Amino acid sequence: MISKSGIFEELPLDQMQLVESYCSQFETIRRNSGDEPAVEPIRQLLGQAPANLQTVVFCELLHIELEWLNEKLIVPAPEVYLTEFPERAKEI
Repeated sequence: MISKSGIFEELPLDQMQLVESYCSQFETIRRNSGDEPAVEPIRQLLGQAPANLQTVVFCELLHIELEWLNEKLIVPAPEVYLTEFPERAKEI
């Protein structure tokens, strides 16, 4: 389910694997949660990520989040994420 964005594709293998581990953790959390946006798990995993990987981790987690919600026919307002992650407005 990982989007493998351009940023992701440019990472060294060890960093790709680390990003993928955050994505796997998030996918597990997402499967076990309700239909509401999973803002807090994104925040927690982002806080665990090294500073140099936080942008790509955020983009990948948001991609997974939006795909999951889309499968449930839920379209969250961008404001949900902009309110919680104003510093990530460019990525949102």
